[in-house]
Amino acid sequence: MIPKILNFEEMVSLYIKILKKTITDTELELFKYNLEIFCCVPNAIFFNLNSEAKKILGKKEWSKLYSPDIEREFHSGPIETKS
Repeated sequence: MIPKILNFEEMVSLYIKILKKTITDTELELFKYNLEIFCCVPNAIFFNLNSEAKKILGKKEWSKLYSPDIEREFHSGPIETKS
């Protein structure tokens, strides 16, 4: 089965879950699938997602959540999810 193609707002929503580390394995796979479809250069998408997440959460709240390790974790494999 082919995963759903997400719109940008849905991608931002999943990205915020990644920042908060509350994303499920299924959501992470969906996110990765959509990143591969939307852009061959994930860094450009992450830049856009960071900008949108910062607007949604506010810079102060976003700064509490964001870690440069997020991108490295994404590229190196699944992020541990909370049970």
